[in-house]
Parts: sequence; structure tokens; C-alpha cells
Amino acid sequence: KEEVKIAKELGISAYSILSEEAKNVPPGAYEIMPIFSDVMNYMHWKHAAPSLLNFDINEPEKFGKPQVFRALMENAGFNSLGNLKEISDTIGFYPKEIVFAGGASYSPLWSSIMASVLNVRVKVPRVKEATALGGMMCAGVGTGVYRDFDEAKEAVVRFEAIYEPDREEHELYKGLFDKWRKVYKTMLELSDKGYLRYMWKAPGE
Repeated sequence: KEEVKIAKELGISAYSILSEEAKNVPPGAYEIMPIFSDVMNYMHWKHAAPSLLNFDINEPEKFGKPQVFRALMENAGFNSLGNLKEISDTIGFYPKEIVFAGGASYSPLWSSIMASVLNVRVKVPRVKEATALGGMMCAGVGTGVYRDFDEAKEAVVRFEAIYEPDREEHELYKGLFDKWRKVYKTMLELSDKGYLRYMWKAPGE
């Protein structure tokens, strides 16, 4: 609520304030481990009971809103890494760079975290609402404004920032990613056994 109030007074997003505060939190966020969405598994689409692990109330200076916010950013990166690995294993190719768009890409910190977690160059477009931009490109090609999608891309897509991965941070994140995957598997098993409620599962699962 405090961030929302300040954001309204300054005319900015509350996420911008939290992101700025999270910049001062070291990579790894003191190993706070959010448990929310799992890596996609379309054969068994379900997510474990939501949790926030390794949160220590005895050290409030290390376990407050900025630390949790950074941990959530990093966790989104771990989820993306898991999905990217699934795709990479299927097609036999791991990209050297990705385009990061949507709401999260407004945060320079989040963009930087994504680069280090995924160990790829991250390019942030000027127009971040990729769905709307893609729809406009489709309309342009369909009505003959552009000859094809390559021409449409050259005409409208511009990048405003590029983030390179930090090798040291990537090594740290690799270890935390492996821990998260193992813990998530255990948490999901607890939901499978009925001890905890799923955060969500597909109908018929």
C-alpha cells in the first residue's frame, strides 16, 4: 500500500518503485524461494501450492519487500529458463539472444536478471506491447502496406536497450535454478498426495 500511495503521488507505477528498491538486493535474494508456476508440462498441467520458502522473520533487513520482489523476478527467470530448456531440447538449439517484451520488460533490473539467468543477450523493444504490434504488422501485410513480414519488421520494430548476461551471476543462478526444480518437484508431490492444495490444475488433470 505504501508503494501504491507514493506511486500515485509521483505519477509512476508501484512496480517501478519496488524494482528500484530491489536493485540494492544482491543476486540470489538471500535464497528466498517462491513456489508458484511450474515449468510447462502440457501432459500434466498443474502447479504446486503457492509458497515463499527460506523467508526468515528474524532478519527483517534481509527479508522484506525489496528482497521478496527480487526473488519473484528471479523466479520468473527460472521458470523461463526451464521452458527455454524444454524448447531447446526439442529443437536442438539454444538461442544466443531473445526479445523481452510485455510488462516485465519495462524494468531494467528484470531485463538484466533475465539475461543473466538465461545466459543470453536480452533485447528490449521500444514498443513493448508485442501482441498489439504483431497484430498491426499482420494487418499491414494483409492489406498490402508491407510486402511481407520481413519488411514489416524492418519498418516498425526498434530496440531501445540491450542487456548482456553477467557470467558470475549466471553461475549463481544455475545453482539456485537446480535447487528450485528439486524443491518444486517435492512440493508438487505433496499436492499430488493431498497434503497441500494445488495453486491451479487443468480440468480433468
